[in-house]
Amino acid sequence: MQRDTFKSIWSNLDQALGDSSFSSYYASYQRRNTPNKYKSSKSELLSLTATRIRFVCPMNKRDRFVDLLLEARGQDNELDKITIENIERHFGVDFLKLESMHLKLNAAKVIGSQLKNDEKYLSVILGNNQFGDEGFKILTTNLFYNRCIIHLDISKSCITPKGFRDALPYLKPIYTLVSLNLSGNRLSSVGSKALQQLVDQHGNIQFLNLYSTFSDIISGDFVSYNQGFNSLKNTNAICSSLCLNLQENELRDSGIEGINDKISHWNIQVLNLSDCQITSHGLSRLVDRIVNHKYLESLILSKNNFGGSVSCLFKLLSQNNWLQKLNLSYCQIAEFSQISEGLKENKGLRQIDLSGNKVGEHAVILGLYMQRLTHIKLNDCDLRQNINDILKRLHYSNLKHLEVNQNRIEDLKELKTLLMKNKEIEKICYGLNMINYKQHQEIQKIFNLNIKYQQTQIIPKFKQELSKLGQFEQERIMISRKMQELNEKKKEKEQELFTLHQRLDKTKVEQELLTRIKEKELIEKQNELISVKLQFENITKLTSELNNDKQESKQLLINTIKEQNLCKQLIGPIEKLQDKLDQLLMRKQYIIKELEHKLHKQNIIYNRQVLDFEKYQK
Repeated sequence: MQRDTFKSIWSNLDQALGDSSFSSYYASYQRRNTPNKYKSSKSELLSLTATRIRFVCPMNKRDRFVDLLLEARGQDNELDKITIENIERHFGVDFLKLESMHLKLNAAKVIGSQLKNDEKYLSVILGNNQFGDEGFKILTTNLFYNRCIIHLDISKSCITPKGFRDALPYLKPIYTLVSLNLSGNRLSSVGSKALQQLVDQHGNIQFLNLYSTFSDIISGDFVSYNQGFNSLKNTNAICSSLCLNLQENELRDSGIEGINDKISHWNIQVLNLSDCQITSHGLSRLVDRIVNHKYLESLILSKNNFGGSVSCLFKLLSQNNWLQKLNLSYCQIAEFSQISEGLKENKGLRQIDLSGNKVGEHAVILGLYMQRLTHIKLNDCDLRQNINDILKRLHYSNLKHLEVNQNRIEDLKELKTLLMKNKEIEKICYGLNMINYKQHQEIQKIFNLNIKYQQTQIIPKFKQELSKLGQFEQERIMISRKMQELNEKKKEKEQELFTLHQRLDKTKVEQELLTRIKEKELIEKQNELISVKLQFENITKLTSELNNDKQESKQLLINTIKEQNLCKQLIGPIEKLQDKLDQLLMRKQYIIKELEHKLHKQNIIYNRQVLDFEKYQK
């Protein structure tokens, strides 16, 4: 899809829903997820915002569709056909807005055939009707053929988990679908599995509204935080969402623990946990997880009972500079010093809502460090005597939007001073107070003068923005040139790295060859050593045999001496025997000398081999 087409789709979605949240979140998402070389200049984005998709819709075709729808509506409710005033409000060229019209099964068939045959609708809003499971399935089966829709609202349509299980798979091929509102229906664990499969396989759903969907009535008992959310939180259904609305789901602190396990892996920008029965303990655990979350921009915690202690908010505000909007309205907060100290350290927060909390005397503390904020809401905060303490601190601030409704205020003299010193304020709300008419007129007069001043500043600011755009364009050109240079250097470095890898591979091969040669030499030396050991063993055997011969010769000599003594008596025979004995002795001595000579040679050879082996090992 082309970039201008996608941009216009977001703008049309804003137009259909009546706010600009989708375009702002998409712009932020695009800044974070688009590489620098693909980013557009501001001038291109300005031209893109002026682009719109327009389709030609014949009037007779639309009138025919309206006529069939009204007839089906009458059949569903057993009423006569009723006309609809201001048809353009419900049947646009690129949107279909039919919420709260008591539409049922027959109407679903008519709408389904229109969606199947006409692919021009970008936004289809069908909330607060009574389609039921069968009607929802008819709508999704016909949407299967649509390749244009980006927002589908089927909230509060009496859909059960079985209906979600049967109908959601038909939305998988609609790759343009970005926003899905299922609030007010019974999702449960069965429907959660179907939604899990849808979002995991779809991959483009960024805005997921699950307002009041994870509560069921089973056998008369109210069951909160069921297996539905427990199974859904582990999937890309939440991980890939930019906006997640869990308002009025009774999660409690146990449900927050389930969120804490996975929230560090989510790229979520808006998290709505309003009226989820979270206590200060659950808030503390949540803050520990989101304090370093770089994507979360808006956190809505209204209508939870945090009691008196919110000390963990100091940690959130002082350490998290990415959060821009914080809603703590109607949370029964009684201590504001930690919030004030957190605002002192914070550099990123721009909007805060503390409505419905009893600020009262704490206004002096709270107003100390609110100068960076652009939007402040302090409705119903018991500021009757203390509102001026806050307004004094805001004379030189970034304030653009202030709400102090329903505080029983009698005097707003500091508001006039604030308006005179800060001419950038665009909206002031101070209704349901006890201000006299004269003071109200004075405030309105100053405010109107500020509006005129702001109007006179539009053209200079626009010129300033244009000059900034020119600078931005030059910077973009310089960055593109630097990117080209860096890419060239990167290619050179990659080539060098490739050659180094080749050299490394060669050295590895050489090392392997050397190791193999050394291993072979070592094996040969080991074999030589084994042979030397065997020779040494043979020599030891020979020496033992020689020793035995020596012992025998000694014994023989002793015996001969004895015989000589005996033979002295027999001289004649003995002399003959003596001659023979001498010859024998001479022969044996000769043999002994030869053996000793051989043994000496073997010892010399063995010692040399041992020395050579030791030198080789060293």
